[in-house]
Order: sequence, then structure tokens, then C-alpha cells
Amino acid sequence: MYKWAHAVKTQVCEEETKQWRGAMEDKSALLTCRTHKADMGMEPLYDNSGGSALLFEAHAGALCTLAYRYRFDTPADVARAICRIFGTEEKTTKHIVLRCADLCPGHLEGTTFPLALGFREDTEKSTAVARAVHVTKQGLVQWWRRSLKQCRRADSVDV
Repeated sequence: MYKWAHAVKTQVCEEETKQWRGAMEDKSALLTCRTHKADMGMEPLYDNSGGSALLFEAHAGALCTLAYRYRFDTPADVARAICRIFGTEEKTTKHIVLRCADLCPGHLEGTTFPLALGFREDTEKSTAVARAVHVTKQGLVQWWRRSLKQCRRADSVDV
């Protein structure tokens, strides 16, 4: 490849990355992503499963937790965005992924929120990331199924 072609390609990549970062700055939901993801590119975390879809929502800051729903809707069941299992912590994505004791299996001691979502530091081994992401997907699927059951029970009571 010619030197000028390489220089142009490098400039284009830098400008695309700059625009990508700028677009993320405008979206508060992408705080975790913009803090921990250095480059644009494909993530090897997704396998077209339900857990992957939920992981994507968590990754993007758009997982439909009670705390997230409370920002847009304030009916009685959402008004208190407190975990219905613990009863003390706010039901956020971080709570569901790392702290909710009702979801099994739990993460290994020392697992951070970014690691559980698949963001990787240079020092972390890919096997640790893969295990953390696998556990996160399982937990998110359990949480989603229980959320659906609670919604169905609430709907049957209203009828």
C-alpha cells in the first residue's frame, strides 16, 4: 500500500472514531460504553440468543429495569424502583448484573460491572471475560423470565 493511501486510511479511521465518540457523548445511556470501550468494532460477545439481546441492552444502558422505566413512566408498580427481592437497593442494571442474590450463578469475587458486560482491560484474560459474560447472560435471562411472570400475575389480578 502506498504511504499516502495508508495516511488517508488512518485519517478516515480517526475521524470516524471521533464522530462515534461524539455521538456517544450526547447519550447518557451510553455512559458505561463510552467509558470502557476504546474502539469501534464488532464484539465477539453476541451469539443471537436471548441472553445476548439482553446483554446488548445492558451494554447500551437500555435494559428495561424498574429504575429505567421510572424515568419514563410512573404508575404505582414502577413508582418505587426498588428490587422486589432485596427490598432495599434500586433496581438498576448494575444491581441485576452484579448484586441480585436471587439470580444464579453469581459472578466470581472481584468481578467488576464493566467486566460483567464484556468490556475488557488489557490485563484481563479473554477466558475471564467469556466466563463473566456467560454468567451475565444467564442471570439476565433469569431476571427477564421472572419479570415476565410478575407482569402476568399483575395483569391477571387487574382483570
